[in-house]
Amino acid sequence: MITKMKKLTFLVTNKEYEQFLADIRKIGVVHIEELQSGATSAEFEAGKALAERYKNALKALDYAQETYTTEQHYNNVDLAGVSDVKTAGLKLVEEVEGLLAEENSVKHKIEAAEKNIQALRPWGEFNAANLEALAEKGYQVHFFSCPVKLFKQEWKDEYFATPIEEVDKKIYFVTFSPERPDITAENIELPQRPLSAYIQEKNELQSALEEIHENLLRINAEGRDEILASQVENDNDISLSKVHLSSESIANDAVKLMVGWTPVEKEQEVEEYLDRWIESRQLIIKSATMRTYKKLIRRISNTPIDEAGTSFGSLKLVELEAQNVRDLQKAFLQEQKYMDSEGKIVKMRKLTTRTANDCLSLLKKALEAAKNERIITWNPCDPVERLKRTEDQARDNIHRALSAEE
Repeated sequence: MITKMKKLTFLVTNKEYEQFLADIRKIGVVHIEELQSGATSAEFEAGKALAERYKNALKALDYAQETYTTEQHYNNVDLAGVSDVKTAGLKLVEEVEGLLAEENSVKHKIEAAEKNIQALRPWGEFNAANLEALAEKGYQVHFFSCPVKLFKQEWKDEYFATPIEEVDKKIYFVTFSPERPDITAENIELPQRPLSAYIQEKNELQSALEEIHENLLRINAEGRDEILASQVENDNDISLSKVHLSSESIANDAVKLMVGWTPVEKEQEVEEYLDRWIESRQLIIKSATMRTYKKLIRRISNTPIDEAGTSFGSLKLVELEAQNVRDLQKAFLQEQKYMDSEGKIVKMRKLTTRTANDCLSLLKKALEAAKNERIITWNPCDPVERLKRTEDQARDNIHRALSAEE
């Protein structure tokens, strides 16, 4: 899809440069044109390296989720309670990296234990101390294997060759003699510990591996959102590093020149966003509720909030402030007029505090969705308190006699 873009050129003093960068990130300038080709910095390179770590950690968590199972139930961490998302997410990435390194080490140990088990399995369980006792009496114990058809009877007579096991047409046997036998068979060097010790070691390692997998599943369930939010913060830092590298100093380094681009849709007005938001909820809201929501949104969008008649819906979404919401609340409680799309003057009655609060609740919900979509960085409704009810509530009048006028 091709998105219409607007080109912006900035001249910024060095004193205002950092605050300016923070401001343009807030309003949604998404691309800064490179003015210094090939430039780099320690911050930029560190950000790119960290981005690769985020990518690998998330890839490992994806694999764990697809491959391993758990009977445990984990709750996702609420990001609202995390004061430093980037640090928290990075700690989880480091934990994932540690688990992956430990997993690799455990897997190698399991392979080594299994190799020793396979080497000892034809011989079964035996006590090495008994072999040492034979050596003290002048007998060397040697372990051999050869094809069954090549095993010779004379080895039994000369070296007390004793068959232990036959596997896949191969015979495993042991000899007892003062010197090393001179026979055409493969001499086998056995591991130092008994078979049962390696089987126990392997079982313990398997348990350790399962615990590692359980921890990966826990991090994926509880902390994946933290890692993703931290990844976004790092991506923003990389973008900021690019901006620093793409700024060109002029006028004896007193001023910086920047060229940026922003999607036109980033400048959408509140009314446009509210209309789009409510349409997106058609399939999950009952038709009666949808009709009520649309009426409230129409009232929110059309209500003038200043003497110039500026409607709340005409404000830029990314520029919306808490004071604009408070002005809207105040305007709800007054009779208003506005001009519709056909140029006609439409009168609006003042709202009850209950309906005004309903409008604010709906607006807050819509702006929270905009924040989650990263269209805005905060919800300007958060610091605005609900209006205190001033009119009589229905339950206060249930048992009251009607007046003559009523």
